[in-house]
Amino acid sequence: SRIVPDALVGPAWPTIYSALGSVMVDGYPIIEGLLNAVHLDHLVELDVDAEDFKKYVDKRINLLGWAEPYAESASGRVVTIHVVHTAADGTRLAHETERFAIRGRSFSNALPAPAAQYGEAAGLHGYEIEDTPRRALRRVVVRAPHDMTAFARTSGDFNPIHTSKRGAAISGLSAPLVHGMWLSATAQHVAQAVDEKGARYELIGWSYNMYGMVQLDDEVEITVERVGKVRRGGLALEVTCRVDGQIVSKASALTRAPRAAFVYPGQGIQKQGMSLDERAKSPAVRDTWERADKLTREKLGFSILAVVRDNPKELTAHGVTYHHPEGLLNLTQFTQVALATVAFAQTARLREAGCDIWPAYFAGHSLGEYNALSSFAQIIPLETVLELVFHRGSTMHHLIERDAQGRSNYRMGALRPNQFGVSDEGVNAYVDGISKATGEFLQIVNYNLAGQQYAIAGTIKGLKALAADASKRAKEYGGKPPFMFVPGIDVPFHSRILRKGVPEFRDKLDSLLPKHIDYSVLVDRYIPNLVACPFELTREFAQKILDVVPSERIEAALEDETTWKSYAEDEQKLGRLLLTELLSWQFASPVRWIETQALMFADRARGGLGVEEYVEVGLGNAPTLANLGAKTLALPEFSGEKVTVYNVGRDEGRVYMTDTDSLVPEVFTEEDSQEASSIADATAAPAAPAANVVSAAPAASASAANAAASGPVADLPFKASDAISMLIAYSAKIRLDQIGDTDTTDTLTNGVSSRRNQLLMDISSELGVASVDGAAEAPMSALKKLVDSVAPRYKAFGAVLSDIVRERLRALFGAAGVKPAQIDKRISEVWQLGEGWRAHVLAALVLQTREGASVRGENLAQLSTDPAKNTAAADALIDAAIAQVAQAHGVSVSQPGAAGGAGGAVVDSAALDAFAQQVVGADGVLAATAKFVLAKLGVEAPKAETESDENAAVVSAVEAELGADWPKQVAPRFDERKAILFDDRWASAREDVARLYYKYAGKNVDIQVNEVSEILNDFGSFLGAGEAVASEAEWFASLSKSRELNNLATIFNDIAHDSRTKLAQNNADTAQATRFAGEVAVVTGVAPNSIAARVVTGLLKGGATVIATSHSFKPSVKSWAKKAYRENAQMGAKLWLVPANLSSYRDVDALVKWVGTVSKKVSGATTTILKPAYEPSMFFPFAAPPVHGTLADSGSL
Repeated sequence: SRIVPDALVGPAWPTIYSALGSVMVDGYPIIEGLLNAVHLDHLVELDVDAEDFKKYVDKRINLLGWAEPYAESASGRVVTIHVVHTAADGTRLAHETERFAIRGRSFSNALPAPAAQYGEAAGLHGYEIEDTPRRALRRVVVRAPHDMTAFARTSGDFNPIHTSKRGAAISGLSAPLVHGMWLSATAQHVAQAVDEKGARYELIGWSYNMYGMVQLDDEVEITVERVGKVRRGGLALEVTCRVDGQIVSKASALTRAPRAAFVYPGQGIQKQGMSLDERAKSPAVRDTWERADKLTREKLGFSILAVVRDNPKELTAHGVTYHHPEGLLNLTQFTQVALATVAFAQTARLREAGCDIWPAYFAGHSLGEYNALSSFAQIIPLETVLELVFHRGSTMHHLIERDAQGRSNYRMGALRPNQFGVSDEGVNAYVDGISKATGEFLQIVNYNLAGQQYAIAGTIKGLKALAADASKRAKEYGGKPPFMFVPGIDVPFHSRILRKGVPEFRDKLDSLLPKHIDYSVLVDRYIPNLVACPFELTREFAQKILDVVPSERIEAALEDETTWKSYAEDEQKLGRLLLTELLSWQFASPVRWIETQALMFADRARGGLGVEEYVEVGLGNAPTLANLGAKTLALPEFSGEKVTVYNVGRDEGRVYMTDTDSLVPEVFTEEDSQEASSIADATAAPAAPAANVVSAAPAASASAANAAASGPVADLPFKASDAISMLIAYSAKIRLDQIGDTDTTDTLTNGVSSRRNQLLMDISSELGVASVDGAAEAPMSALKKLVDSVAPRYKAFGAVLSDIVRERLRALFGAAGVKPAQIDKRISEVWQLGEGWRAHVLAALVLQTREGASVRGENLAQLSTDPAKNTAAADALIDAAIAQVAQAHGVSVSQPGAAGGAGGAVVDSAALDAFAQQVVGADGVLAATAKFVLAKLGVEAPKAETESDENAAVVSAVEAELGADWPKQVAPRFDERKAILFDDRWASAREDVARLYYKYAGKNVDIQVNEVSEILNDFGSFLGAGEAVASEAEWFASLSKSRELNNLATIFNDIAHDSRTKLAQNNADTAQATRFAGEVAVVTGVAPNSIAARVVTGLLKGGATVIATSHSFKPSVKSWAKKAYRENAQMGAKLWLVPANLSSYRDVDALVKWVGTVSKKVSGATTTILKPAYEPSMFFPFAAPPVHGTLADSGSL
């Protein structure tokens, strides 16, 4: 960092001035003296990284400079100078650009064109720059020099305006100015300096614009902020220099990417629901899960989505039943597929966001090695790696004997030998000693943290003996517990026990790996578990493999020179040999993670890789490798290394650069401190008693109350977009913060059409609008704007949410006898909050008190789920909800008077309620005293008689289990008397012929030829309509022809021809119109513009008899049915429309009975058949009862 890009500028000044002097105007130099040349901006970009740049210190540099044609501007004539810096060996080091305005002669009012950003590095190297939230990284105050002579000698810039008082005076200045390039170089040093945490920003591109003058001895504040990122690279910075708060210069800069390593954890981190919430944040994640689920369903016989979401204890796939008492996520083959999917999804999101730095080192711990090769290196497709790890897990699983319950005799544990005085050098001997003493198998299989953490595989008996001995030693030594079993693992991974499975797995691996692999992405970047050194396509690397495992294939290749030569000459052949041996022996050999970390973290001077950023692609709740990395860096041998350690789940904001927290410490003036102190003194004393009284209030409420001064708070609008967010979160069983901007109603309902359609209907009902066009396809970001425009006057709550809110408030506050009006009173009168606040608080009470887990992971509840038992508890719950709303909206709020502003005269109502309960409540002081007195008198306290009401109990149970509106949801709607039959195409066809003539003939203008097909489509089909329709059409054809409407006459002639055509299934001309002839189809859940409606029209076009049910029997549905039949039905097609609620079993039974029996009407001696008995051959069930889960939940997958 001691060398900044501007170090190149000093020696370049002669070249710059020579190029500047070469620009001519009418045969004369454009520059007439240094004093009239104003330096506008300075750009420099490096073509080598900082390490290589330093190699050329004290070396000869060749400079090539030239000038662009000058441009006229209001600032003067603008001249752009380019200088290319090239080393003596031909290496291009940098490209520098300087722009000057030559003042005194101005022939334009236009401003100079802005300079390129980032020193033209983006354009010259093709970097993709993306904006990020602005984040302050550092701020430094420097004092400008008292004299610029030293800098002039160093830089070679002797412009007298900077070094001579007389030169400055000629320009009207009282003293020389600070060189603009001094401040540019100083700002570069501020950016590149290494701070106490090791952070530094090596510059590769720099554009520096000068706006004001800096005087000698000025104090300059230099602020460095992140404003963007380079995709797969470094940062985009903005560096601002200020004097007395005024901007004097500003730079845009690019930094080189840090030397990064991406590491992938192995088995043991699995958790139900892991990573599913990320589907709402990234289309790439969603696509990965969909691909993985498709593959596992088709190839492996199960749904990986269902396994991760539900963690079932048993399932059957391809005839094999799998069982694990703690859930299948703990069964090796399912664990490995799940973790491979998670890794691929997380990496896809990194790549989508441009945060997967490349080139970078990469490695994986155990299973993570496959995930690194597949997701990061992209040499193995997702579908292949899922199948591969499933077979890997199956191989490992089946190599171990199990009992009838599926249990093995093996476990894994974690040993911390430093807790009983055993060092890294002695741990192998210690474990081997326990193994020999007990006669049980024990082996170190993961070397994780030198001297502090080792994974041991062994028999249950052997591990128990190891645990007992280690615990005894630790107790004597004074250490902490030294051993723990690793949950969920019952296979001795990476142990010699599994070596017998290597040949079989190698063959499977070879068959599944792609035929062609780009091994160049692995060379010097991929660090295998087996050898803990970078991958190479060399003989030496092959020998390293043979040194640790008895690979017969590699041994044969190395022993025979001819054989080795055949490998060496074919990169694909050699690469495949090395990769298959590395991976096939990996699961039966220890993971050398201690050596891997040492290689990554050690400085390059010590033979290490010098990694600066270490990123674990894993779960935030289990940052295994990130923790190991941090602990390794804390060891004495790495104390001087500055490495930033991230976990993509835990440190999402840092990794994706969405964080905005400032790294610049806040600076408070003395006046600020005194003011804060006086406020604290004024409020602390009166607030203390209240804190003691309100002991029942949650911490969140207390913190919110203390965060703000008392007084009215501005209202929070509760708009239509807030309402649909609440409705979606409730319906989809997710939290509000888990709804992503890219989510759609389809992703939020897991693609279940009935749930999606119900949600769309609920949105329309809640907003009180007929429909919200585009709601089905719109992402949430667009849907929110859409509903706010559709329902700008929305008032909480509408038809749907009001029922939900009423039911939930009854469940939460009913036992305490607290009515909704009392809840409103506490919000509006006690807290003095507006209507919008009321709606947000009620939404929080509904959504954040739900029990169970979100379908996207984590608990639904963020408040207490227990019903309030008394008024005090109810008030505490309301207050906690207010605090949650305030926190979510970044607002500070407190009860008026709670801060003690009235000198202690105001009493908190919550405290008063609590005190009242203590005195006069059911268990208060008065009641307890009365019971004591009665007991002494020998009189029992009266007991309230319990009334038994079985019906009330049933209703209560139904409401608790299914909701208060459940009876309404399942209310029958079927009524055969309301059934409507449309079978009059023979009559409507004649009407259509007449309508067609009078619609177009009245204009006395013939239609165009290209309109014939379109017009015919508008009037439906006339195939097989019969002789009556054909005769009518011919008559209108002759009439049209007599009026010289020849094209219209052609249409009627076509209708006549179609009407006389006999419908037959063996007739090619009418096959489409008869493809469903004779079929009887039942279509449920029909509504205009629905998928079910399109199915009905398609069936009618094929000549089917369709029985359509509709929950809503509104006139609009009947009108649609009439129109659909008229425009789509073939002759012989029939359409029955009947009301039915498919959520009602009673309606389902009634509908089945009605369809399958004859409906008759008897009038005297006459019996009329209204409907024959039908035997449906096709069934399309739309608008089924509410579905919770997916098809996988039924157990059929």
